[in-house]
Amino acid sequence: KESSPPIIAYLSRTNDPYIYAEIGAWLAQHTHHARDLQTMWSPSTDHLDAPLALPSAILGNSDAIATLGDALASGDIALETNFMAAIGGSGVTGLIPYLQRGEDEAEHELTLAYSAARLGLGDSSAASTFKQAITGSNAEYALEAIDYLVAIPSAEATQLLRKAQASS
Repeated sequence: KESSPPIIAYLSRTNDPYIYAEIGAWLAQHTHHARDLQTMWSPSTDHLDAPLALPSAILGNSDAIATLGDALASGDIALETNFMAAIGGSGVTGLIPYLQRGEDEAEHELTLAYSAARLGLGDSSAASTFKQAITGSNAEYALEAIDYLVAIPSAEATQLLRKAQASS
């Protein structure tokens, strides 16, 4: 029997749920250690623990999707852009409705992160947030929107970047 790699042991000891979520998400998508990740997460109602559910959500655990989704919908998520990018790249489209609700509840600083996650998951309605940011009068906010868009591997993000380039 193959043993778990050292990174799995590290994840079991880390106290940072966002580090766990980001590394665990990558492992869930790119390795065969899914069972190790599944056994490391247990349902919790504490939104501080919600990021821990991301790897299990990627692996299709409906309880994990609901746990993470509830925290996202409440807007009770730290401004961790790498974590939101991991959600956007996770393929867990079941999180889209939670992200849509949470975008209205979250702090203003998280609006683009929520929209980027939605766009990354294929929710084209999130493009309107980026269109407004790019065409608005706040240059700093437009640049922040562009920073998010360059990290999203989708045709819609590319199209928005072309519009931003044309309008500059």
